Amino acid sequence: MIWAGDDFRAQSGMIISPRTWRVFFKPRMAEFISELKIINRDVKVAYHSDGNIEPIILEFIEIGLDVLNPIQPTSMQPAKLKRQYSKNLFFLGEPSTSSIRFLSERLKTSGQRCWTGWLKSATTAV
Repeated sequence: MIWAGDDFRAQSGMIISPRTWRVFFKPRMAEFISELKIINRDVKVAYHSDGNIEPIILEFIEIGLDVLNPIQPTSMQPAKLKRQYSKNLFFLGEPSTSSIRFLSERLKTSGQRCWTGWLKSATTAV
């Protein structure tokens, strides 16, 4: 697995506009992922960016991203993302360390569900 990352997002939304991301970053990321998969078609590519990146998730899928990290429940809706995208993208992360005081209750409720395409872990370093 190859890990890459930049923080294109904050808790409430993207730091730069989706249009700016599409013009300046998407082509480079697409080439990076493509080249990696040419070298090894079985390689999985993971990407880390904190906050809410939902406006460009479909485009990450389009360019071949395999794993998105983290999915912070304080800024995105994990169950909604799972329903919409987990057939094409693996999610890594939840619960959020920014809501650590709610951690034990969140683990009790989320741990009872089966999350295909989702590996539960802390969203960032604890």
